[in-house]
Amino acid sequence: MIANVLDRADVAVVGAGTVGVSAAFFLADMGLDVVVVEREHIAWGASGRNAGFLWMHTRNPGLPVDLARAGIEIIETLSPDLGPIEFRRRGGMVFFETDAQRRVMEEFAASRANDGVEISVLDQQQARELSPLLPRNAIGATFCPEDGQINSPKFVGALAHLAVRKGVRIHEHTAVLSLLRDGDGLHGVHTWSGLVLADRVIWATGAWSGELEREGVAAPVRPSRIGVLVTAPVQEKLNVLMFGPGGAKQYAIVRDQPSFREEDFTGPWEDGENGFEYNELVAQREDGRIQIGNPEDDHGGFDQRTPMYGMKMMVDSFLDRWPHLAHIAIDGQWSGLIPVTPDALPIVDAFSEIPGLFLSAGHIYGNVAGPSSGRLIAQLANGETPFMDIEGLSLTRPGLAYGFDRAPVPVDEGEGAFVRW
Repeated sequence: MIANVLDRADVAVVGAGTVGVSAAFFLADMGLDVVVVEREHIAWGASGRNAGFLWMHTRNPGLPVDLARAGIEIIETLSPDLGPIEFRRRGGMVFFETDAQRRVMEEFAASRANDGVEISVLDQQQARELSPLLPRNAIGATFCPEDGQINSPKFVGALAHLAVRKGVRIHEHTAVLSLLRDGDGLHGVHTWSGLVLADRVIWATGAWSGELEREGVAAPVRPSRIGVLVTAPVQEKLNVLMFGPGGAKQYAIVRDQPSFREEDFTGPWEDGENGFEYNELVAQREDGRIQIGNPEDDHGGFDQRTPMYGMKMMVDSFLDRWPHLAHIAIDGQWSGLIPVTPDALPIVDAFSEIPGLFLSAGHIYGNVAGPSSGRLIAQLANGETPFMDIEGLSLTRPGLAYGFDRAPVPVDEGEGAFVRW
């Protein structure tokens, strides 16, 4: 039986999240014919399930900072053509509540000067002037003016619209069953709806990138689950993006400070025996709704539903920090899977085993790194020299060789999360 041909192009992009849509946009801008295939719909995965942080504050020096800056520059440049994506760049805070936390964050701020990232330390009054919704127990904060915010699903949808205007064809609800190969040759992908013929394939499926292993190539990416709770609109203004102490401790650049102690940054709502960490992010949409999160657990599967304990952490921390908002209704809740690599850096590279196959995955900070990684993988696929040195993002880099710290725990796959924007 011969499968029907759904489409044909110069390049087939698998995945319609931030990376895949960005790659398609830049490829079309180079004059290539591009087809995108997506198992669900545009921005269905992590690109549509995050609080929209454009976060420079704690980016590690070197490639992470460079990728993030380039990504924000792309968003800023394109924003006039993207419409209402809620793009704002008012800065971000990491608030602290104890003198022990203050010492660490002062050390952190001083270290950032050497990395070229502007960080200042604010006292309580200065922090509250910037954000009236500063938690009642906060005694100060670090502040980075480079931090910004978007509405992620709106951004990806708008960029997809621009790509379509350039001739890109996007097939939603079109899962890829396998690569289309003839010996060592790559000829496209085999989907539920038929063949997509192309001599180059970009794989950009986020947490699901490990599925490439069925094709005989290693893609060291695994899922990690996060969740966010969304309140009804409130009149008070957050103004800036915000992380609490629990969010600070997830970053090595904070943990490496001389005065850091784990117990000083662990909230009473966290219980390590349950396998969760609470990242304490807070953001506010333009309509006044507050987003709080993230409970994060490496559960090892693809169940996107928020566990009961994760929900409890979000509620407990919110009531502790903002007890005067205890009457506010919960407007929605969503959860999703972020793609993690052993060294927390994305992979942007070509597979030597299968000429014509390219991978861009592992973006745990995909809002800022996704657009720039999309441009980089597009340049690789088109045979161009990337606009920045990406040796550190290769499949053969030492940081991937050690694998993950522990084997994932298998769980039954769930039905997916309730999403309300």
